[in-house]
Amino acid sequence: MIHLDAVTAHRAAKLALRDVTLQIPSATLTALIGPNGAGKSTFLGQISGRLHPSTGTVAVGGTVAEVLQTTAVDPQVRLTVHDVVAMGRYPSRGHLRPFRPIDREAVSRAIHAVDLDLLRHRTLDQLSGGQRQRALIAQGIAQDAEVLLLDEPAAGLDVRSQRRILEIMRAEVDRGRTVVFSTHHLPDASCADLVVALDRTLVCCDAPDIAMDRPDVRALFDPFTDAPHRTPALV
Repeated sequence: MIHLDAVTAHRAAKLALRDVTLQIPSATLTALIGPNGAGKSTFLGQISGRLHPSTGTVAVGGTVAEVLQTTAVDPQVRLTVHDVVAMGRYPSRGHLRPFRPIDREAVSRAIHAVDLDLLRHRTLDQLSGGQRQRALIAQGIAQDAEVLLLDEPAAGLDVRSQRRILEIMRAEVDRGRTVVFSTHHLPDASCADLVVALDRTLVCCDAPDIAMDRPDVRALFDPFTDAPHRTPALV
């Protein structure tokens, strides 16, 4: 379970989240939605421990793996799919220690989970955008953490690739993981078990059918395109 209690957070001395209290049950798929600048990345950072609250507390039941939208893997560097996924084992074994059987098994399972077995020896520059994103998600899966966080994992991908990413996340939940992902794509959020809507504060934490019908949630998005509005910056 993930529990935030009265969390307020700042980034670069500006308010990013205000007084957020919620619980996310274990083994659920949670979609994080809201305008640009609403605090979604900050919310994920609070759960991972990468960022710390100004006030309030964050409690997470288990280890956390995070796949950032801006994961710094240069496609021009000659890294294979296997190399990228193997990086996910660094937190548990360190950078310089040799691979153990448990590491090899975790990497193989993660590559299989994202259906890249036949491409494991391809370099990143030989992959499509969707395949590269699946390799990065596999890096998170390889950590064998109880909680998997993904920052806009399907951003910029075609519809088929978006659907595949959703299938991968759902499969991880079926294996007992708690998965939280941010998205600007409302149909993706509709496929989750729980929708958390933010606008620097908590707008709602509800099942998709309830969340999507709420006027305060609909007000966060363009009524014609479903594109999120932008939250004005606070000084």
